Amino acid sequence: MRCPHLNELPPPPEGKTGWPWTEASDLLSQKMPDSSDWPRISIVTPSYNQGQFIEETIRSVLLQGYPNLEYIIIDGGSTDNSVEIIKKYEPWLAYWVSEKDRGQSHAINKGLDIASGDILCWLNSDDYFLINALKAISTNAVNINSSKFWLVGKGFEKIENQDNVYFYSPCQNPTIIAEEELCWNNVITQPAVFWSRKLNYRLNESLHYALDWNLWNEFIKEIPPKMLDDYIAVSRVYGTTKCKTGKSKFADELYYVAKKHGGSPLRAFLYRYALWEPQYRGAGKPLSIYTFLPKIWRKIGCLVVKVLFGKQAVQKYTWYFCA
Repeated sequence: MRCPHLNELPPPPEGKTGWPWTEASDLLSQKMPDSSDWPRISIVTPSYNQGQFIEETIRSVLLQGYPNLEYIIIDGGSTDNSVEIIKKYEPWLAYWVSEKDRGQSHAINKGLDIASGDILCWLNSDDYFLINALKAISTNAVNINSSKFWLVGKGFEKIENQDNVYFYSPCQNPTIIAEEELCWNNVITQPAVFWSRKLNYRLNESLHYALDWNLWNEFIKEIPPKMLDDYIAVSRVYGTTKCKTGKSKFADELYYVAKKHGGSPLRAFLYRYALWEPQYRGAGKPLSIYTFLPKIWRKIGCLVVKVLFGKQAVQKYTWYFCA
């Protein structure tokens, strides 16, 4: 499907301006310079009761100006206004459904099973692409001389209810990422990742928090990513984000992934109980005995990790998942 023009879409809600409300990406030509078709990009959006955000998500996909898009929305049976919003954009969707599922990983897998694209991605219904994101992805993808690849762009973290947008790069060196680093620290911005169909993996449906980190570790065992210098997407962080509310369950999943891919069950155990546990127990609480002890535990944990695994093991730990 060709991405629609701005004037073909429903008008934006009152007061909404700028990208992706009153601005659109550059329109790419129907064919590539060699007269061949652009690779089809399939994007899956899992959704559940994200009516306050999903319209921005949808428009950020449809207004990419890309000539070969397949957009799929898998809604988990929302009870807010999500379905009403999805129906507004139904003419430009390849497929959508609203029905009960087994969670985010299951919803994404359902969409990926339907997708027919050469390049795949998922975009959560509270995140959104930046202007000209698919142009950057496609122009990089067509220059890769391999049928198996994955692209990692840069992203922004947007703190909701504040006048701040935090900029961050997927890693300190945007040209490389090492398998031995990724297995201990998810330095990748999820909505800025696209991969080729030949990387035929699916999400682990038992995971609800570390699903993306586990998938990246599966990818990197097969092929290193191509790191892009382009900003691709915005990831929202707000009070009810599941990574802010999951706490011990989130830490359990981090432990599972680190233990599975890191090759050191002891280090994974120390990360889980000496670093992650004190952090979620002390997160967001006023200074008290309840927060004081976890801080002491974490300092001791950092010291133990540093002694056993070196200074770098602590320096590369950046899981601020519920601060």
